[in-house]
Amino acid sequence: MQRVGAPNFTQSVPQQSYAGYTPYQLVYQLATPTVEPIVPEGQLSFVEGDNQVEVGTGVIIREKAKLYQELPVSGVGRWNINNGSPGEYQASLLNYRVDRFIGIYRNSQCDSWTLFPNTVTPAGALAQSYNVDTAAAYTVSYLAFMSSPVVPFTGSYAANEKTLLADLVDSVQQNTARVSVLENKKADKDNPAWITPILLNAWINYGANDDTAGFLKDSQGYVHIKGTIKLGALNVPVFTLPVGYRPKSTLRFTINATNKFGAMRIGVDGAVIMETGVDGTYVSLQIPPFLAEQ
Repeated sequence: MQRVGAPNFTQSVPQQSYAGYTPYQLVYQLATPTVEPIVPEGQLSFVEGDNQVEVGTGVIIREKAKLYQELPVSGVGRWNINNGSPGEYQASLLNYRVDRFIGIYRNSQCDSWTLFPNTVTPAGALAQSYNVDTAAAYTVSYLAFMSSPVVPFTGSYAANEKTLLADLVDSVQQNTARVSVLENKKADKDNPAWITPILLNAWINYGANDDTAGFLKDSQGYVHIKGTIKLGALNVPVFTLPVGYRPKSTLRFTINATNKFGAMRIGVDGAVIMETGVDGTYVSLQIPPFLAEQ
């Protein structure tokens, strides 16, 4: 075998690398790139070698084109996209000032247009064509004049296996903490606590073995009311539901009031009011759940 870099042959396997020899490194791009969106307080994890970062802010993808045809001087009038000239040309403007067109598409197929730089009109880049199918749908992708990126990004590179392992452990710990916070929030939402209202206008809890007045909103947005009360006045608020627990329109319910039927009303202002059928002994607040819409 031939020793690398040596002018002659040797009959034994080399035990040491040739002085001055630098191994080749292969740098390549994956056919399917790894997409890692940047979130606030987050960062990218780079790998050894070249890393390609694509900044997506300011890229407008497949916006519906607004076509305007000039009055023909001779032959067919020229069609315009994003012509910022005064007058009727304004009908061709896109939603943002165009820095550069990426592509113009007719029925999702790339179409050929004459493109002008962003210094041609106040609206930026301009596209023109004589060959337009008025029955087709035209869309455009372009770079807009926006500050890019809006959110700064940071990245880290592990110089060795120890640093890589430390970064991995730290990332797992952060993700575990985030998952724990989300789980706690979901648990609080799925198992809400009963809220004790302030009873008004001489109304009090019935006492004994009956449940006290309370309300809650479940994870589906429905409000539940419970409890048994007594001794209050009619047609004035028993208590008031806070914002976020109120119906969109006035609701009326039939209730049990000392073994007969009574009427309860819940207004859009959150006021829970006893209307009729109450003789002062007790009133049940058990009503069907209702959707809180304001």
